Amino acid sequence: MLLGSGPALATTGGPAPNVDTDGDGLTDAEEEALGTDPTLPDSDWDRLSDYDEVYLYGTSPVDYDTDQDGLSDEEDLQWGTNPLDPDCDGDGLLDGEEIWWFGSDPWDADTDRDGLDDGFEAHQLGTDPTDRDTDGDGLWDGDEVGFSDPFDRDSDDDGLWDGDEYALGTDPWWWDTDDDWISDADEVTYGLDPRDPDTDGDHLTDGEEQLQLGTDPLVADSDGDGLDDGVEIRDHHTDPNEPDTDGGGGSPPRADPGAPATPQPARRRRRRRGRPVGRRGGRPRHRPERPRHRPRRLPRR
Repeated sequence: MLLGSGPALATTGGPAPNVDTDGDGLTDAEEEALGTDPTLPDSDWDRLSDYDEVYLYGTSPVDYDTDQDGLSDEEDLQWGTNPLDPDCDGDGLLDGEEIWWFGSDPWDADTDRDGLDDGFEAHQLGTDPTDRDTDGDGLWDGDEVGFSDPFDRDSDDDGLWDGDEYALGTDPWWWDTDDDWISDADEVTYGLDPRDPDTDGDHLTDGEEQLQLGTDPLVADSDGDGLDDGVEIRDHHTDPNEPDTDGGGGSPPRADPGAPATPQPARRRRRRRGRPVGRRGGRPRHRPERPRHRPRRLPRR
């Protein structure tokens, strides 16, 4: 073996202990032990020298992405994430996914502050981890889980957005919360209570009044006759839109229309003296007979 020509070699045939061919701060002997390339200062092309990876950051000098998070070791350092931890915020999303795919914060488990972790939104729900209200209905995605559809602003298609139903206390999964056959949206429009099937308390549902009878579902006595609409329909069978159903001057109806009328005493007609009741004008139908014998007159004194 010739001495002094080329790199100094140990007698065993390995690199000399103090030779650093690539000038990366690691001797060729160290690089041989680490498996790095002694002729390249950055063996894994991650823009970090082999020396810095070994002695400063603890990353692998032969792995471009030590933690396999989708970010190179140098990118992890640029973004402020840990090149040794693939999910710095523990939200179920890799740091690379958060940065390159979803635009979420790799240091914040709930980027949009909607009550759901970014990983749960991205991989399980499919909602946007950077938008707290994915469907724009006025409810945060975290509030919609278990309440309504976070992808549909009107889950029951009743004309009210889920956020409005949440504020009203109605059911966002059922178009007619109180089952009166008027949709929640129409009840709000007409000023009715979408949680009460009988808004005016007259024992008729709002749907019966509005869709069948034409009465006012906001007024218990639509015709103002002193009887509630329900009482007129069920008890008296009278018209709840007409204060005098029979046109008889407003007499109160009998409690039971099917019962016979109370008999009234016959009305006596007054006879006029000397004129028996007969034709118009009181003239008698037959001339009265004269007595056969005239009564004797007493002599005058």
